[in-house]
Amino acid sequence: MLLMFIIIIIIIIIIHNNNILYIATYIKW
Repeated sequence: MLLMFIIIIIIIIIIHNNNILYIATYIKW
């Protein structure tokens, strides 16, 4: 159960980092 939790957190962090890069490039016009 702990391993699944860690894997989910890692996936969320990766997706969140990709969204931050996309939003940062979109905001900095």
